[in-house]
Amino acid sequence: MNKNSASRAIQNMKCLINEEIYFNAMSANETIWHLEKIKEEYGEDKFLRVFKIVEKHLNTKESPNNKIREYINRNKK
Repeated sequence: MNKNSASRAIQNMKCLINEEIYFNAMSANETIWHLEKIKEEYGEDKFLRVFKIVEKHLNTKESPNNKIREYINRNKK
């Protein structure tokens, strides 16, 4: 991973941990990986709060990412 990609990945994780909207450039695989890590490291409550932010962000996009949408539908409570 190059320096710029690593920097963006760190920034994306910080945004999610702080429950903020993240960069639009985050891939579906990266988004799902971050969500799983948050669930593992911070617990279910934090995961659900961040999950809702990701879902809200996805709903505002004109062309929703189907992979993330499928993940959201599988994990919705």
